[in-house]
Amino acid sequence: MVLVREIIGAIFIFYGSLIILQNYTRQFNNAKNAKMKNGKHSSAAPFIGPIGIILGFLIFPVKFSPLIFLVFVIDPDTVLIVKSIPFLIKEFIRYKKENRTTH
Repeated sequence: MVLVREIIGAIFIFYGSLIILQNYTRQFNNAKNAKMKNGKHSSAAPFIGPIGIILGFLIFPVKFSPLIFLVFVIDPDTVLIVKSIPFLIKEFIRYKKENRTTH
């Protein structure tokens, strides 16, 4: 049973790491393509990589450390989304104020 947990945990950790690596590659390619006239843009995949890694470590038969949550800081798409939340809230409030109807 331990071998099955190790295999499944390793698959999740590998998958999450692969997603985070892909996010870095995507960021680099988007920056490069933004300079081109007809450059393509790919969408972000936030939280998927870090959640995969955390699930892998929860399944893997090792002692869980809260430091694993630092993986959210490593993923560039997750950091981008988290950093944009205050801006989105501010814009939502501004939009509501501008479009308030008086009765």
